Amino acid sequence: MIKWVSQIAGFAWSAMPTVVVMGMLLATAYWGMKTEWTFSHLPFGEHPKEISKTGEEEQAGWKVVAGPDKKKIFHKAEIISPSKEAMEQLELNFEKVKKNDILDTVSATANLEFDPQIKGNISARAAGVVAKILKKAGDQVKKGETIAIIDSPEVGKARSDFMQSMVLMDNRKKNLERAKNASSVIPERQIREQELAFRETEVKNLADRQVLVNYGINIQADTLKGLSDAAVFQKICEAGLPGEVLNGKEGEGLSANYLSLVAPFSGTVITVFKGIGETLSASDAQCLLADTSKLILSMRMPLESINQIKKGQKFVFYSDQAPENSIEGTLDWISPEVDEKSRTVQARSNIDNKAGLLRPNTFGKVEVVVNKLEQVMTIAEKSLHHLEGRDLVFVRTKEDRFEARVVKIGVRSKAEVQILEGVAEGETVVVSGGHLLRSELSSKLELETNE
Repeated sequence: MIKWVSQIAGFAWSAMPTVVVMGMLLATAYWGMKTEWTFSHLPFGEHPKEISKTGEEEQAGWKVVAGPDKKKIFHKAEIISPSKEAMEQLELNFEKVKKNDILDTVSATANLEFDPQIKGNISARAAGVVAKILKKAGDQVKKGETIAIIDSPEVGKARSDFMQSMVLMDNRKKNLERAKNASSVIPERQIREQELAFRETEVKNLADRQVLVNYGINIQADTLKGLSDAAVFQKICEAGLPGEVLNGKEGEGLSANYLSLVAPFSGTVITVFKGIGETLSASDAQCLLADTSKLILSMRMPLESINQIKKGQKFVFYSDQAPENSIEGTLDWISPEVDEKSRTVQARSNIDNKAGLLRPNTFGKVEVVVNKLEQVMTIAEKSLHHLEGRDLVFVRTKEDRFEARVVKIGVRSKAEVQILEGVAEGETVVVSGGHLLRSELSSKLELETNE
């Protein structure tokens, strides 16, 4: 037992220097953490070099003094610049709080589109093959002008049927006239039969003429009088075709199948869907035609503001592509129903685009003027900041001092905001560069910045 105790005492004595050294190291580390490795807590005084460094750091930083309200310490907090150079680095701009007229507006999304009444997919009146394209994408066309030529067997048959019924009607008319002239020797029954036959062919000819009219081909009977059958058929084939087809090579041996695809209104060919040689059914569109001189601005007004919107109110439209180029107009129509999906109300305005500067399918934002407030206190929209859910501005109290003010705002326009409470007329507020002051305020007072 005595031997075992002696061994333990010997081991402890041999390990004593190591334990002492480790203890001193731990004590030094603890002292360094508490004093930040300075000698300020030693009895013989402070280290002059460290004091000088601390003073320089304090002088280089902005100073923030919290406001008097402990619940809103950023309200009326004072921000003090450390030097003139620090002020210049911020590049602050200022404006006086003043009274202005301001427009009360309602914002909504909007887009430009073609007027649906003068836009459409133009299709042929009969099935066939595209034989010639006279107007390409981007070309201007007038109402009734030919866009393309369609080779349609249906049209060829309709022309032939009209020619046959017209010749047959002419022959039966002559037979009826001869029978009436010889009524003294021809039985009345035969004359009545001749009249009935003539009426049948006359009705058939009218029906054949109507088929051509349905295809857009109108033939004047007076222009066919005194012509040979070959000349009459040539006239029938030429009916409804434009001069560039009749005067060109197509006029030689002109096909009876040719049908003009004409513009139902004046406009611009936006897209050509079918090329030469492609087939067209009666429901296929050959091209998209639209009048680009008249556009529609379609707006989706928020439901909560619909009671403020009225027909005839003025608005300004700012496109997403070029917000600096605005369009002014008035509301022409407001929908009586609410859109089920978007829960908005559609409004519309007719836009003049004769200069061709506006493009359909342009999206943007519209500001509808619902009221005008005269001579109210306003500040620039850029002056307004947000902290902890409140609106804030920075008021310049001295050349190097600023005061943070919580403000109550009223009407907001695109560039200005009405101020109801918080600043007085004539005070100077920071317009640009205020985000740096807000950052200093937020970091020094440990606030959360709410954008």
